Amino acid sequence: MTLCTAWLRKVNNNNELVFATDSCLSAGERWNTGIKIFDFHRKDCLICFAGHTYRAYPLIMNAKHLVMSNPTLSNSNTSLPLVKDALLNLFTELTDKIYNLSSGENLDETRGLANFLFGGWDYQNACFKIWHIYYYQQNKKFLADEIFFDDSRPAFFIGDNTSDAAESLLTMLRDNKNTEEVKLDMEPFSVLTRISLDDKYDSIAGPVQLAKVYRSGSSEFFGVIWPSSKGKPTLHGQEYNHHSKPFVKFINSDNASIIQEVLPDSITNLNSKYTSNHSDFIEACYNKNIRELNDLDREKLINIFKELSYSASLNNDTLFLPLETSTMEEGNG
Repeated sequence: MTLCTAWLRKVNNNNELVFATDSCLSAGERWNTGIKIFDFHRKDCLICFAGHTYRAYPLIMNAKHLVMSNPTLSNSNTSLPLVKDALLNLFTELTDKIYNLSSGENLDETRGLANFLFGGWDYQNACFKIWHIYYYQQNKKFLADEIFFDDSRPAFFIGDNTSDAAESLLTMLRDNKNTEEVKLDMEPFSVLTRISLDDKYDSIAGPVQLAKVYRSGSSEFFGVIWPSSKGKPTLHGQEYNHHSKPFVKFINSDNASIIQEVLPDSITNLNSKYTSNHSDFIEACYNKNIRELNDLDREKLINIFKELSYSASLNNDTLFLPLETSTMEEGNG
């Protein structure tokens, strides 16, 4: 089983559609390392699931193949409601073909053992759209309810213990509320983290997974340092060592901030023997506030320092002497 959530995150005057879930898979046995958020051939939408893995995975894999192989559905200019309708028809068609059930199993109940959150940035309507997809026994087909967020329901949860999660979120927002309008940041992520770490909820477990869809029509998956800021990097529920972690942004599970690699705020005694090919760029970076570097320059500077530090270490040299360092933790955005 599981607990999944989606919400619109307010970033200055902009919005992001955020998906988050635990990593618990159930298929007779339990795994706490399962991928539960998926993208498509088009990057403007995501899907996640709650329920039984053996029901959800075949449907999602077929959905990914359908979108990838269909030129209309894979085109980001095609409206998301059309994609949603195609998924409903596909899920209904596939589950209609289930056979050879065990004695006593109910076919309609079996068809509905998984439900989904599907959504993203709809280019045609210039807005985010998201739906709860589920099997409706009375009509014997999959239906989708469009989700609209408001102050009474700032995030939508599916899976187990959704009432506890929703109440915990509203309590957190009431305690922190400074304005009349609810503006969600990463509070649902924090709620999901607490529940996933609470032994009281045995069907919700494993590292939290998180992904976003942006108004640019692109999506991004994030890693999470789990189970605390002193833990290990995880991505899609899988644990990594710090030296082998994937090249994605990582989120501190303690406070939901993005963890950036350390750059010294200032440097002195730069060893010119190693920096001659990069001295102009390094000097330009440190002539401005190092914390205000754009992402491209920051990534380039980090890679330069890694390369040059390795070269210096081979010769038992020092590249530079740091005067001050910072963990460079920033609000997720």
